[in-house]
Amino acid sequence: MNQLSELRKAVLSGFRAVIDITERSAPAPLFEAAEQAWHRLSDERYRVVVCGEFKRGKSTLLNALVDRSGLFPVDVQIATSVVVELSYAPVEVAVVHFAAPENRPDDMPPPREIPLSAIADYATEQGNPFNEKNVTRIAVGLPLDGLKQGLVLVDTPGIGSMNPAHGVVTRSEILAADALIFVASAQEGLSTNELDFLADAIDVCPTVITAVTFVDMVVDPAQAVAEAAAKIAKLVDRPVEELTVVGVSAPRKHDAAEDEDADLLTESGFPLLERELWDGLAATCGRVRVGAALDTWLELVETLRQPLADQIAALRAEESSAGIRDQLDQIKEELAALDRAVPTEAAELANRFDRATRPVLERMADDFDTLGEGFRDTLNRPTAPDDPPRLAKDTISLTVDIADRASRELRAAAVAVALEYGLGNGYTPAAEDDVPGGPRGTTGELTIRTLTGGSVFSRLRTRFAGVMIGGGAGAAIGAIAGTVVLPGPGTALGAAGAR
Repeated sequence: MNQLSELRKAVLSGFRAVIDITERSAPAPLFEAAEQAWHRLSDERYRVVVCGEFKRGKSTLLNALVDRSGLFPVDVQIATSVVVELSYAPVEVAVVHFAAPENRPDDMPPPREIPLSAIADYATEQGNPFNEKNVTRIAVGLPLDGLKQGLVLVDTPGIGSMNPAHGVVTRSEILAADALIFVASAQEGLSTNELDFLADAIDVCPTVITAVTFVDMVVDPAQAVAEAAAKIAKLVDRPVEELTVVGVSAPRKHDAAEDEDADLLTESGFPLLERELWDGLAATCGRVRVGAALDTWLELVETLRQPLADQIAALRAEESSAGIRDQLDQIKEELAALDRAVPTEAAELANRFDRATRPVLERMADDFDTLGEGFRDTLNRPTAPDDPPRLAKDTISLTVDIADRASRELRAAAVAVALEYGLGNGYTPAAEDDVPGGPRGTTGELTIRTLTGGSVFSRLRTRFAGVMIGGGAGAAIGAIAGTVVLPGPGTALGAAGAR
């Protein structure tokens, strides 16, 4: 989890920078999706939704998982449309949340803390007929080590009951799920309705553990589990070996605990289910979230890449000198001392500038293409990178280096052209003291003479460089540097963490 945490922090930081850069230029729906992905990645809690057909033993399964018989209401005819969620807390607690009355939508009742023994009074049809208490959810906290990873177990109403609201509530929970525990019955077998529901659920949340309950009630539990796995494998078009399908028996786990029978505990199936849940699911969910965030990051980058490419192409073309010519006219007005300049010279100066900066822009574009290809190739290998956080940090560092070098070279080109222009029009530096570090300085592949101070030429150089940077090249560098990750990473990292 340490590497995952470092990668998560790196993505959060870089993704935030990209979102801030693209706030005004990205389409509103894409920007909102990026904000949501960033906030989702910021949240270290992972919702594991327990779902399935009515009366398949979901609540009994959860009670056995946390070794708290009766915590989640069972042995009732019909549950209400109330979600019960369980997360880590240092002390036991249960809090009921309510909806506002229909006739007073702004009058939201405050949450109410209740004893754990009173959960059934709010979560079942017997204790809360037709949800007359207007309960939306019940949040339960337990000091359970397995929950410290950030897992939140969510018990949902069963689908397929006589109350259609149950299905609506369950499906809405799946939309916010990081993983699913799909509960089927060894006695009943998977029905067409269950498979249809599971297919829709997997489209939304592909991280799924299937628990086949009541294996103690059938003659051949292994066959019941194998049949369920085969149906699911056909449904999702994946090999059975890639699926997690576990047969479980809550009564066997209960009896094993009472008798201290290790063999019976193994037969209950819960040790395997608990390993899948407590030992690996949080890491899997975390990797999926990072991958989803990178996918959205990539979409932002791709949205801006074409305009940037068009801008760089325009700067490479001869027409780019026309936009700079307008700025040069302003420079001419400010530099009355250089009144020998004529309009034809201004055009020639623009051409000089275009020729001087074009190689820098081409090299910058090539460097970013090379960086992107290398990063994409690394992430799309069959195995995950050895050190994902280091890969992210190195990529960010190289991106900044490319942008920094291009910025310095572009400014150097502007200074060189301005120097040539100024000397050609009769300007001579007042003293060698104006040249820091000697008569010449080297930046990138350009050797230039650097002039400072408050002279007329200094103002020419500063203004000319500012025109170049502000006129488009600087914006291109800033936007490209902010993208950091180029096409391909999200899906690759998400797949690398799949179980």
